Amino acid sequence: MLASDGIYNKGSNPLYASSGLKAPVYTIALGDTVVKKDLIINRVAHNRLAYLGNDFPLEIWIDAKRCKGNSAKLTVLKNGQTLYSKSMVIDNSSFTHREAVLIEARQTGIQKYTIKLAELDDEVSYENNVQHIYIDVLDDRQKILIVANCPHPDIAALKNSIEANNNYEVEVFLADEFDKPLKKYNLVVL
Repeated sequence: MLASDGIYNKGSNPLYASSGLKAPVYTIALGDTVVKKDLIINRVAHNRLAYLGNDFPLEIWIDAKRCKGNSAKLTVLKNGQTLYSKSMVIDNSSFTHREAVLIEARQTGIQKYTIKLAELDDEVSYENNVQHIYIDVLDDRQKILIVANCPHPDIAALKNSIEANNNYEVEVFLADEFDKPLKKYNLVVL
């Protein structure tokens, strides 16, 4: 007979260690099933990539157990600087909340963001109040070249409509003035 809470922290897994025995193993599950006071950042959904100057979304799922009547303060930080902060009132014993946040990508490279819930007194654990995420911010705008035979209002309209999207950079030349290499462009419109 094996009495356990089901968690082993040293040695081999008892499930596999018992396979060599010539006798059956019966288990008795032990453990504390009482729900304790705890704020939890359950999950953070985010994109792995973002583009410089664009806003990217975070979806943060927060759980609170036995915290009814308390307030929870959610903060999103980067290098110790607060980018987003919100307080919420926990209105029941089994509280779940999804918070949608938009953050601006201001710096290129792999960026570390910290999502944090302020600690409440007597929580069972403070480790689940913090999560770190990493987002690769790229400055990878697509370069588009428009080459025209002569000036025309449609060219300006085309350029303006493409540049409305921050992920595109447009250059316009007249055909007889263009003498640059085409390699640096992702798209050429003649």
